[in-house]
Amino acid sequence: MSHRVRGFSLLELVMVMAVLAVAALVLLPRWQHSREPGLRAQIEPIRAALQEAKLQGMASGRPQVFTWNPGTRVWTSGKSQGRISDDIQVAMTFGQERNTVPAQARIVFFADGLSTGGRLRFADKIESRQLQVDWLTGQVREAEQLP
Repeated sequence: MSHRVRGFSLLELVMVMAVLAVAALVLLPRWQHSREPGLRAQIEPIRAALQEAKLQGMASGRPQVFTWNPGTRVWTSGKSQGRISDDIQVAMTFGQERNTVPAQARIVFFADGLSTGGRLRFADKIESRQLQVDWLTGQVREAEQLP
């Protein structure tokens, strides 16, 4: 009389455990990062402040200034202000306006809709994004960058 053995072999159990361990190693960093404010969430207020500065410049007839201080990682625009977390890398290119404060970079929006233009690139461990301000139209665009 033969008995049929039910269950899994030791080899099958080890293989399943190995697959689960690899999946955990791949997904754990992304899961931990998703609990922190994402890159998009951190740059959204900057995008909104840039667009607001353009609109305020056109509505008020006076230049509006967006400033970025790389030392303190603080940006300001009118009454809006914020800080980018230390784990996000920021690279900046700003337009032709002469900076009176060397530690700050700035984009100026004029009453006619023009701006000095500029580009802010943000990157964390997972993604990279860019905010670009067109000097001719003052239009603010966001784009995903290759890591």
